[in-house]
Amino acid sequence: MYYIIRIILFVVLLLACFYTERTFFKKQIAKGKQYTMRKARTISITFRLSFLLLQCLIFHIPFEAPFLHFGSVEDALKYKWINPKDVVIHSEDDCAFAVKGSYEIFAFDKDDKGYGFVNYHADKQKYYASDMSPDNKAIVYLSAVYQKTAEKTFYLLGLETNEYQDDLLDCDRLDFDYLSKAKSNTVFIDQVYAVKDGKPEQDIHIQYGDQQKTFTTKLGLYITVSKSS
Repeated sequence: MYYIIRIILFVVLLLACFYTERTFFKKQIAKGKQYTMRKARTISITFRLSFLLLQCLIFHIPFEAPFLHFGSVEDALKYKWINPKDVVIHSEDDCAFAVKGSYEIFAFDKDDKGYGFVNYHADKQKYYASDMSPDNKAIVYLSAVYQKTAEKTFYLLGLETNEYQDDLLDCDRLDFDYLSKAKSNTVFIDQVYAVKDGKPEQDIHIQYGDQQKTFTTKLGLYITVSKSS
């Protein structure tokens, strides 16, 4: 529905653009004004560029989000043409999160009216591993989404293991629970999640068995010196 509405608006505004442009020239010519081909082309391009700018805003700004509510997370996803198949949902009292595949996280407002627009009051947070080495390849990735209205952050941790064991996982700042198993490229990833009040943590140290990795929100070049050096 999200894109259908925008396609309809595109057609309506396109017709309005040509009508306005034609009417403008008719009125000006009726007043006795004359245009060179160059000036007429400049005015015409201005009209059409303004139209394109307006279309870009319509396609990228969810103007209906403040007043739209859905009966379920699945309905909210379908509105944005996101297939809810194989989506894993975690619901809190004041917000909800959905994970699709191995990386995609969606956040939703939640109140008495239902669920809000996908990622409307949400900020995605990317983490970078500051100690990449072949010795800790089981700890694959960490990502997060901050839900602003509830002021909660949902963390998603991916682990490549033969069989996930909860007692092997330890984190200095978060308490993870098992979520699901997802396919990433050619391997299967065990996904665990944590929800914590407040904005995303900047630095998170994770240990799984004898492997460990530190994730940070700071983008940079990280080099790990091997213990044998």
